[in-house]
Amino acid sequence: MAAGMKARAAAALMRIRPGGLDILALPAFRNLLAAGVMFDFSGNLRLAAQSWVVLDLTGSALWVGLSAGARGVPAIVFGLFGGVAADRFPRKAVLAAGWTVLAILAVATGLLIVTGEVEAWHIVAFSAATGTVIAFTLPASLSLVASLVPGTRISNALGLTSLSWSSMEMAGPAIAGAMLAWATADVVFWVVAGGYAAAVIIIMRVREPERQRAVEKRSVFADLREGVSFVRRAQPLAVLTVLAFLQNLFAVAIMPLVPVYARDVLHAGAAGYGLLAGAMGAGFLCGALTISAFGNFRRKGLTMLLSGLVWDSGAAAFGFSRSMPLSMTLLFIVGFSGPFWHNAAVSVFQSRAGDQMRGRVMSVWGIASEAFPIGWMVGGALAVTFGNEQALIISALCGTPVALLFFLLSPSFRKV
Repeated sequence: MAAGMKARAAAALMRIRPGGLDILALPAFRNLLAAGVMFDFSGNLRLAAQSWVVLDLTGSALWVGLSAGARGVPAIVFGLFGGVAADRFPRKAVLAAGWTVLAILAVATGLLIVTGEVEAWHIVAFSAATGTVIAFTLPASLSLVASLVPGTRISNALGLTSLSWSSMEMAGPAIAGAMLAWATADVVFWVVAGGYAAAVIIIMRVREPERQRAVEKRSVFADLREGVSFVRRAQPLAVLTVLAFLQNLFAVAIMPLVPVYARDVLHAGAAGYGLLAGAMGAGFLCGALTISAFGNFRRKGLTMLLSGLVWDSGAAAFGFSRSMPLSMTLLFIVGFSGPFWHNAAVSVFQSRAGDQMRGRVMSVWGIASEAFPIGWMVGGALAVTFGNEQALIISALCGTPVALLFFLLSPSFRKV
């Protein structure tokens, strides 16, 4: 009996190890992952710092949401063009150019802060510029993952890239909170600029495989129409696009409220903000670790529905917590559910497109996912209009019930 249990445990470990770790033997993927770590660290550090700076300047949750949400508008407007660029040009070159621009924007923000000239609208404008860059880099990044990793390991690779983002989601705000507690905000943005520069250096080491491209000369708009037409035909991509857009827009009110609760409800200051955001990041980290270890979850539609339910329930409960330990626990639970939802959705998109079309297909996903920062604006507006707790309840009601409706009405979504 004991020997049989040991054998089964050993077999389970062997199943985990290849799915989660063997793709790290690919040098190109390792470099891409390392570059992604630096990019994710810089992005999360920037977002945490800018949220605190804007809150300090305005005292308004609406402005906090606006500073983050301004990124989403240009990312949506230019997202399809980013997909065309990812299919026409070397993807690592697109990433290097975009991340260089982000480093320059971080330097400009630091200079405004150190000279005392920074105003809230500056942060909003830089956030919009960041969104324009992301419109081009997000499809290139997601497409490059699939170019470097065998198709059977895409879910594991996405788990590891989610692990990178989740780790930095935890580390970025915690580091930002510590730095803001003992240094001025401009120091944070110097570190952000350095992180983006490091990401550029690492991504240039990636050996991107050659891929066949269309010989005939076609207009950008012809390529764009081809990508949109493909997504419309390849169900459930169209259904997932609409669902992801709606959920990212209306079901993430918790995001701009974390610094508000840290300062005004829990009275924990900048350090407490770092702890709260870090707890959510730790949840993301553990969720991503689970995915990268265990690999592909077959029922992706059901995974999205259940993980969304956990997110919504935890966020609504957080709104009524007045205890720092309880609030951190709830944010951990919310964070843990996030990678499951994201990984399931992205895996479906990745599996439906060939390499020649992948950039344009992933740009459609990018448009849906970039509703997420706009959702910060929506959450801030809901909080200002109805109150913090009510905003989180409304957000939850716009999440799971909507997903359940899509699940019941769309056979392709149920079966995926």
